[in-house]
Amino acid sequence: MIRQGTYRVVRVSGAIPPLLRKRVGDGTGWTCLGLLPLLPFRLTDRGAHVELRYRGPLRFLVDRLTEADAGAWAGEATCLGLRYGGFLLEPASR
Repeated sequence: MIRQGTYRVVRVSGAIPPLLRKRVGDGTGWTCLGLLPLLPFRLTDRGAHVELRYRGPLRFLVDRLTEADAGAWAGEATCLGLRYGGFLLEPASR
């Protein structure tokens, strides 16, 4: 499971906006634009990957994360199950 903390979102492909961060807590978190929390999510461990399932009116958005190198996570952003972007989550302390 992903560790609690703040992660920088590094765009790899698709429609991922700049300046995003993800704050991960104990089973929940937020996608933030700079320091402003925008989208709350719930973490779900699926064994081979971790899902960030957004809440509220944007619950059709799901990010799928697989562990990468040195505390980073490779992410796939999906909307209704269709991939629209790829990203890397890097610990903000790096």
